[in-house]
Amino acid sequence: MKPSIRTYLCNDENHRFFGEGPRQLLHAIDETGSLRSAALSMNMAYTKALRIIRDAETTLGFPLTVRTTTDFRTAAWRKMLTNVAPNPITALTL
Repeated sequence: MKPSIRTYLCNDENHRFFGEGPRQLLHAIDETGSLRSAALSMNMAYTKALRIIRDAETTLGFPLTVRTTTDFRTAAWRKMLTNVAPNPITALTL
């Protein structure tokens, strides 16, 4: 037996919008280069992945990804968090 702590962010209505799942999704977007590929690599529907990203962005008030004509990228998210940590994926590791 070992202790385990889970950390997540909640909005004003106490609804969880960012935790391990969204963090893994952002990491997969970073690794694969697109939301569609990230969703496939996680065996997740593209629409669910899109909803997770949009919910987090709406609650946070800033984009986590850059939309291109073909997909989503994490480029703007990396630039926005560069001042927080050298690697934003590491900064959001819960």
